[in-house]
Amino acid sequence: MSATTLVSSLWTSLSTLTWRSAASLASSSPSAAAAVVSRPALFSGASSAASRIILPAILTDLLPGFLMAVPKSRTTHGKKRMRMSNKGLKNREDIVPCPVCHGPKLLHHVCPGCLAKLERKRPEVLSKKPVESS
Repeated sequence: MSATTLVSSLWTSLSTLTWRSAASLASSSPSAAAAVVSRPALFSGASSAASRIILPAILTDLLPGFLMAVPKSRTTHGKKRMRMSNKGLKNREDIVPCPVCHGPKLLHHVCPGCLAKLERKRPEVLSKKPVESS
């Protein structure tokens, strides 16, 4: 049986199930593939006999997973921050002063200030014609 047909058959069986009282349930004999699940009383004047529903065994295997997946309460701000405390910013140890302009630069990189000066001088150097030696 494919998954889509299984899901559709379970959905139709769930939609067609009817609630039975405990007395009528005791008189009938449920099949071996069905399980009995109690339904909470919705009204204060409900009868003493608990209302019950018959569910297929496949659904009773799935129900605990659905019921346990809901968190009991919202995670507080303090607990979230405590969990995230080790994810803070770390100190950079590869920032050193530039030997030329003494500005901060990354280790083994060109200083941004010195690079800007070099790029401003570059057109001047490229526009000059090289001196021919004779």
